[in-house]
Amino acid sequence: MNSKRKRKPEISDGKQSSAQSPSAKVLKVESEARKRLSSDNLTKGMKSRLVKSFYKQDCESLAKALLGKVLVRYCKDTGERLSGLIVETEAYLGGEDKGAHSFNGEGAAVLLRGIDPVDGIDHMQKIRSQKTLKEKDLCNGPSKLCQALKISKDKFNKVDMTSSDEIWLEDGEDLPGTNIVTGARINIDYAEEWAQKPLRFYILGNKSVSKRDKAAEDSLSRV
Repeated sequence: MNSKRKRKPEISDGKQSSAQSPSAKVLKVESEARKRLSSDNLTKGMKSRLVKSFYKQDCESLAKALLGKVLVRYCKDTGERLSGLIVETEAYLGGEDKGAHSFNGEGAAVLLRGIDPVDGIDHMQKIRSQKTLKEKDLCNGPSKLCQALKISKDKFNKVDMTSSDEIWLEDGEDLPGTNIVTGARINIDYAEEWAQKPLRFYILGNKSVSKRDKAAEDSLSRV
């Protein structure tokens, strides 16, 4: 009588075999490619990051010094690097400054009002709108800027930009004073006499500035 030989049960130790299937090899290659792409985008065009010593200057001087520097947002979920040249800032001095949220309190701040897009422009387009926007309209205002770079208060409030791996500032170009327009800040009519203080700064002739001050530009050209 012939008896069928029983097959021994296969026991797995949870370890992969050294001989991988073709599909497993493809998956591994794709995974490595994603990691490499993510790393390439993180370092793409990267210049030296601005360190804490750079920020140790008075608020008005810092607002001017930030012009020409680069704001970088690295999206970990997509591996996308979004960046732009800072072209417009406003200084809020705190204390007696009636335009500042810290009026009668402590603390000064610089508002980044506009950037000129550099990296990830197509991605910014998708985030900002279902229709194609002109490059100059992607980040020419603080709200637009935050939308385009996926910057939210919940995620980035109080984040240290000198050590974060998701948002930071990089060195760029130092602008001569003849290229910096100085004028009144925007949309702070409530600030009484402080509404007209010359605490907004922008790069002369840049297309991504939110609002030009023609009188200030004329004054600059006469200097």
